[in-house]
Amino acid sequence: MRSALFTMALVLATIPTPGVQSAGVADPDTQTAGAAAGDDGLVHTSGAFDVAQTVDRLARAVEARGFVVMARIDHGAGAARVGLDLRPSQVLIFGRPQGGTPLMQAAPTLTLDLPLKVAVYEDAHGTTRLIHTDPGWLLARHGLAERRPAIDKMRGLMTTVTAIAAGQTDGTDVP
Repeated sequence: MRSALFTMALVLATIPTPGVQSAGVADPDTQTAGAAAGDDGLVHTSGAFDVAQTVDRLARAVEARGFVVMARIDHGAGAARVGLDLRPSQVLIFGRPQGGTPLMQAAPTLTLDLPLKVAVYEDAHGTTRLIHTDPGWLLARHGLAERRPAIDKMRGLMTTVTAIAAGQTDGTDVP
């Protein structure tokens, strides 16, 4: 239980607080899928569906591209189990070992950031938000400049699957 609460605290620490903006931090109300990350390396997207539907769409989109869903964490359900209120908030963790393993072999510190993950939550206004780390940040963070083509593919994947999950495209117009 302590581990679940710690994980929830870590994820929630990355979720922007409505109405509070730090200098250089991307505004989640204005960013869309594929938008450049803010100074914090996070990409924010607004969704057209509720949290559960959005995560379902995200899971289908990543699986359709050959990735494995490794975990789906429902922070709202975890909070409810201990008598706390939390707006709907889930994290989908997914990866493809044949792509991620060579990167982690090159930079073992990358195990902190892989597998990939997307947090989906309902903000104070009832809007569904998706948030993920821009894979481009992994280049400098883990010294992977020579692996740019692989990271660029990862960035394209994240842009595509978050756009599908958010309802910005049905996926037929993207690879």
